Amino acid sequence: MRFWIALVVLWGGAALQQGASERLAILGCAPDFLLAAVAPLALAYGRSGGAVVGFFAGLLHGGLAGANMAQYAASRAIAGFIAAWTGSSIEKLEPVTCLIHAVGLTVLGRVVFMFMAPPAQIGSYLLATIGVAVYNGVIALPIYALLRKTVRKDPL
Repeated sequence: MRFWIALVVLWGGAALQQGASERLAILGCAPDFLLAAVAPLALAYGRSGGAVVGFFAGLLHGGLAGANMAQYAASRAIAGFIAAWTGSSIEKLEPVTCLIHAVGLTVLGRVVFMFMAPPAQIGSYLLATIGVAVYNGVIALPIYALLRKTVRKDPL
């Protein structure tokens, strides 16, 4: 059951990433739906599950971008593992925890990606990362609310 839930969430994130991401940009910051989906999934699935979900989210994102998938897969897998690792030490998961994890996960994932595939303008990339992180934190809350009732790692 957990596999199918992750598959549906990642597939929906990929569809939104491809079709609606650029249209929903605010001040030049387009949301990263796949990275926003990794945060609540990583919190629910634990360390190995977070790394696997992050890896497949990176593969999907690399395929959608038409770029080398290694940077996307590695950066998202690292971010998913670390999000699940830090989330495992929390006794009771709250929506604010998911928001903070989504913001931190986005910053971490995009900075790791920056080191693997450096952009032309690093300063503007880092400024956009802050906007994308806040946007992803807001997007992760409804995903967390849906997962809260279906996927339980511990009593929420």
